[in-house]
Amino acid sequence: MRIVTAFKRPDRLQQLRIILLLVAVTFGLLYAWVNQHYIWSLDGISYLDVGDAYFRGDWDTAINGYWSPLYPWLLGLAMFAFKPSPYWEFSVVQLVNLVIYLFALVCFSYLLHELILYRRGQFVSVPQEGRVILPEWAVLALGYSLFVWSSLYWVYSWLESPDVCLSAFIYLAAGILLRIQRGAAGRLTFAALGLVLGLAYLTKAVMFPLAFIFLLVSLFPVAGWQRALSRVLIALAVFLLVTAPLIVALSRAKGRLTFGDTGRLNYAWYVNEIGLRHWPHWQGEEGGKSTPLHPARKLLGEPTVYEFRTPAMGTYAIWYDPSYWCDGMNLWFAPVQLIHRLKVNLRFYFHFFFFTLKCSPMSRPTSGQFKVVFAASFMPCR
Repeated sequence: MRIVTAFKRPDRLQQLRIILLLVAVTFGLLYAWVNQHYIWSLDGISYLDVGDAYFRGDWDTAINGYWSPLYPWLLGLAMFAFKPSPYWEFSVVQLVNLVIYLFALVCFSYLLHELILYRRGQFVSVPQEGRVILPEWAVLALGYSLFVWSSLYWVYSWLESPDVCLSAFIYLAAGILLRIQRGAAGRLTFAALGLVLGLAYLTKAVMFPLAFIFLLVSLFPVAGWQRALSRVLIALAVFLLVTAPLIVALSRAKGRLTFGDTGRLNYAWYVNEIGLRHWPHWQGEEGGKSTPLHPARKLLGEPTVYEFRTPAMGTYAIWYDPSYWCDGMNLWFAPVQLIHRLKVNLRFYFHFFFFTLKCSPMSRPTSGQFKVVFAASFMPCR
């Protein structure tokens, strides 16, 4: 059995693409409008403060071991350009989130385009007799539906978070890998891959180690190992060119080589359980041989009162750069606790995915529950 893989008229397929794009844009606009006067997370306050620090030239305060800089840069640029009153500040945040959502939509469209071209090449080169092939109109409909659902329902495009921005760069990187697989990539394509992976790292620190997996995958589709290696080295050089300034700045600020402390802190909190019961005012409890270098100063024990007047960092200093207040944590390899945390995360994502397929938004896990369990991962979150 053979099934036709596309509309007989290409303009009908293009019309469907335009309709689906308009639907996706409409949903993004509605979510931005509904949430225009809300801020949903404490993280958002920190991102705003970091962005302000960059745009007022306070580099010592702006360099942050926990929050990656690209999303704060976008927020800081918007605040600098519009100079909103306090009443409209959160609306500007939602405007930035909407622009990021639209950018992610464009990136996803590129990925879908490359996927369709790749499938066409596969159908031509591989006999399809006896195979059921999903037609292109169905690929478009399913793809854009999944994009809207995941961006608005899972990743929360309206949340003050770089998650949607990161997903955009992952869409781009995946699309470029498909282009390389099709054999349609030159040196500029590999340079673009390095640039996209570098920007992804600036969005969330987890992309620094994951970038090398993308680069490794891009090595295999290219014919001839010398040609493949030379092109991957181009991508690697561009990636390092983009990431090196931040890595150097963070390493100088911390006095040690680091590409970000998010993964390190989450491992300390949720695997070694250092300071987890006394978060965020860790004073050295449950730390083994760990000694805080500059903890929040404890003024009273009953009731418990802390002060963190200096250094002056952001609106809520203890969450502006948690890596500063947690300096001194000594980590150790704990395989039993690590396996436990991985099981917790896998269980959560299993229920999160299959449960949300059949429940209403009001009964799904909350943003706070999602963040707590996701932070338990041993990989960096931001």
